Amino acid sequence: MQTACTACDAGGWCGAGASSLTLCDAGTFRGAAGGASLADCAACGAGYACAKGAVHAMPCDAGSVSPDGVACVGCVSGEYQPAAAQAACLLCPAGSACIAGTSVPAACEAGSAAAGGSDRCTGCEAGSFQHAGGASACGACPAGSYCRARSSEPIACSPGSFAGASGLSACVECGAGEYQSSSGATACDACGA
Repeated sequence: MQTACTACDAGGWCGAGASSLTLCDAGTFRGAAGGASLADCAACGAGYACAKGAVHAMPCDAGSVSPDGVACVGCVSGEYQPAAAQAACLLCPAGSACIAGTSVPAACEAGSAAAGGSDRCTGCEAGSFQHAGGASACGACPAGSYCRARSSEPIACSPGSFAGASGLSACVECGAGEYQSSSGATACDACGA
């Protein structure tokens, strides 16, 4: 036979005359025993997670956030969060890719680029290049050269060919009656002139 009442356990509260513990709601917690009302459960706070009956607030790991203090959720593709206990994810910076749940943006390699908020780097198209890593866009291949897909540097046209415009994916051979003895030319010369 019980002769005395016991304090309510941590994680909940007991009103007057209670026969059992009432758990703190999700998004709140109580770390000590003896809670007497719902008001004794503390708000978990953004950046932390508290399930129903929590005895302490759990900080969200880097790469995840909690805007409401209930549960941690991973950042979506195109976003990241480098710090723990945060309420919101950050937009992935231009020149980087962020997969879902990441804490660190991955810089694009040379020959590729990404706009802000991207989940992947896109290879430069034929006729364009990017020599630097972490770039937000590819540039047109200059006249006198050509660029294959995913080029990190333009390739100078070889003697006997030319590229008269920018943005080309191949050089054009000199026609009959023309020649070009230099590399990187933008035109051919007439023979016998």
